[in-house]
Amino acid sequence: MKKAGIALLLLFATTRISAQITLNQSDMAGPGDVIINSSQNYTGTTPPAGANISYSFTESDTTIQDTTVFIAASSTPFIADMPAGTNMATASFGNYSFFKLDNTGLYATGLVFDFQGGGGLGLPFSSAIFPINPPLKFMTFPATMGMDLKTQATSSFEFPFDTVISIGGINATITKARINATILDTSIIDGYGTAEFVSGSVPVLRNVQTMKMSFAIEVYAKLFPFLPAAWVALPASVLDPSLLPVIYSKNLSFWANGKKSAVAEFTLDSSNNVTSANYLKEMLVTGFRPLVSVRPDFEFQASPNPALNDVSFSSDAILKKVKIFSLTGQKMLEKDFQSIECHIQVDALTNGVYVAELENEKGGKSQKRLIINR
Repeated sequence: MKKAGIALLLLFATTRISAQITLNQSDMAGPGDVIINSSQNYTGTTPPAGANISYSFTESDTTIQDTTVFIAASSTPFIADMPAGTNMATASFGNYSFFKLDNTGLYATGLVFDFQGGGGLGLPFSSAIFPINPPLKFMTFPATMGMDLKTQATSSFEFPFDTVISIGGINATITKARINATILDTSIIDGYGTAEFVSGSVPVLRNVQTMKMSFAIEVYAKLFPFLPAAWVALPASVLDPSLLPVIYSKNLSFWANGKKSAVAEFTLDSSNNVTSANYLKEMLVTGFRPLVSVRPDFEFQASPNPALNDVSFSSDAILKKVKIFSLTGQKMLEKDFQSIECHIQVDALTNGVYVAELENEKGGKSQKRLIINR
């Protein structure tokens, strides 16, 4: 009896240990990867920390999606401004975020803000370039529960600024200015367990990251003819320091092996309440891979989506057939027509996520996720 009890104890201990995963470089997105996340109307409580937690992420809205493309840092015009080792970037409307990814971890190395020629603000620059020194370490490899990273970094952006201002009652000649940023970042893995999505369950690590960025402005001023110019703080009489922004963010992410991105990510307020949520798209719809992985031959719209009892499809192409499939690939509905627009009743379908496949008169096929939510 004692031997049986010891065996059961060992089995239980082994089960608990195996439930915790480890993240490595191969689990992170790299240059060439494309990540699509879907915004969710999350109504649950903030997912807790701890060991062997069961998380329920069963929302399945695919209406609002955001795509992130990871590119080689060397393909951008700002690589020379970034710290050594920077090898990856993301770009959005002229703004860039730079990273270093290697077998030691994932680091943030810089930011570039584009002002589109000054944005009508009369700025003497069109892009603000902020290399981060030292790089902020978001993840260390191998990463598992207990990771606790705290990093402080500084960054500055310098630009020409020819003017004369009063500093301590003395008229000082200014030739340039710089914006200094101080960044405090923490990244902690404080839990693990199993996350349940509409497409199934996956082992995850719970990662909470907090970042605070504050700014100060200095000017390069020559106060006296017999003294060299030096960097001094911009006087409060010119710009009230309280008007400078302080950027604070807190994100809760859940990571899984092989997914290249957080499978679920939540933005938290100062009271740790969820204010927004995003899920990795493939965690919402994965059961029907042969269909949803097909490259679309043409574009079409589905409205409303989510749908109640009927849905309309429209396209510039002449459509001849619509089919509605379940996530397991079972055909639920089919309708023939010959038009650029059609309507189909879906009141016989239960609430959930489906795939709508349309075929045009040339035999081309395209698919969209269709949500039924009454």
